[in-house]
Order: sequence, then structure tokens, then C-alpha cells
Amino acid sequence: MDFFLGSGTTTAVAHKLGRKWIGVEMGDHFETIVLPRMKNVLFYDKSGISKEVQEYKGGGFFKYHYLEQYEDALENIEFRKPQQEMKYDDYLLQYILDFETKDSQTFLNIDNMEDPFSYKLKIIEEYQQKEVNVDLPETYNYLIGLKVNKIKYLQNSEDSNRQYLFITGERKNNKVIVIWRNRKNLDPEKDRNFIQQCFELKDFDDVHINGDSVLSHPNIITIEAEFKKLLFLK
Repeated sequence: MDFFLGSGTTTAVAHKLGRKWIGVEMGDHFETIVLPRMKNVLFYDKSGISKEVQEYKGGGFFKYHYLEQYEDALENIEFRKPQQEMKYDDYLLQYILDFETKDSQTFLNIDNMEDPFSYKLKIIEEYQQKEVNVDLPETYNYLIGLKVNKIKYLQNSEDSNRQYLFITGERKNNKVIVIWRNRKNLDPEKDRNFIQQCFELKDFDDVHINGDSVLSHPNIITIEAEFKKLLFLK
């Protein structure tokens, strides 16, 4: 693991040696140097140690993520107008933090998670503000420590081709399924029937699902509540 990746030498060499690796970089040269270099490694980069590593033939894959920064978090805090005038500074501060800002995107706006595939955050890039999609399912997988086995995107033709994302894996020696779907105008019966057609829920120890459902299982975990708990949010 290289916390200051620089030009990407650590990850390039580790990949060629067949090792697992993680690199962290906050500089703009990640886009111009590190990312292109690692793509070249996958396509068999002949420079550096490549000629001396007989096993290295190129190939493989890697994932990269943009993490929300402190400045991004501030950019997404939105304040409600207070219903009444407050007199005490300490009470006012508590009121602002606990009530006025609770619907901000950076604090996980539950209402906007109704469609988890289009959750957005504002970021500053090259001194310009823009909105980007947040990968809530991938973030959740990391938070609960899920070892992912399979990912399936399916559409329910009986319910306006509603999109579903099913993720199966293991967590703490339990078999887990995580279910995401767009909950806008959701029909509970059609929702349950479609999920049961796709998977035998009794085969899993834990069922994580976003929002309410009428599924029958002894251990159903609501994603939004678990998300907030793991992010230390009220």
C-alpha cells in the first residue's frame, strides 16, 4: 500500500509481480500520469522490470474510486431556514447541526435514496462546481465488509421495467444478499414476487434491502438504517 502514490511506480511494480495493491493519491496527476500508466500495465508495459518478470504477461484489472473530500462535504451542506428565532448561541449551533442540515446530501439524505442509482453530490473540479453520481451500492459493500461473489442487474417487466441490483457475497461467515431497487411508486406485492422469482432467500443468512418491503425472512436489514449507523450519523 502506497499512501502517496506519486507517479504510480509502487502499484505498477506490484501488479507486474502479481501482488495485491492499494494506492492513494490526491494530486491532479492521478488523471494524467497514474491512471494512464496503470492502464498501460494491463496492456503489457515493457518498461521497467517487465522484461525480468517472466510470469508477467499483462492483463488483470483494478478499480479506482474518488472519495468525498472535506471541501466536497461542506459544498453539500444545505441549511433550512429556522422556524423561529433562537436566542442562545450554543442551542442555535446544535439546532443547525442536528436539524437544519440533516437533509444535506453529504449526511445521507434518506428521501433522495428512494432512487439509489441516481444519488448525487456536488464537487469542485478545476474550480468549477458540478454534480456527480455516487455509487451507493459499492460504498455500502465496503462499509459492511462484504466479500462480493456475484452482481446482477435485472429489470422487473411486471412493474414498468423497474431496475434491481442484487449483490451476493459473504460477511462474517454468513451468506448475504444485498438488494437495491428504485422505490418510487413501488408495488410491494410485485416487488416481493419478483425478488422471490430471482433468488431463494432462505439460502441466505442475512438479507439487506433498501427501504420497506414485505419479504419474509428471519433477518432482514434495512440498508438506510445500517448505512447511517456505519457512517456514525443520527
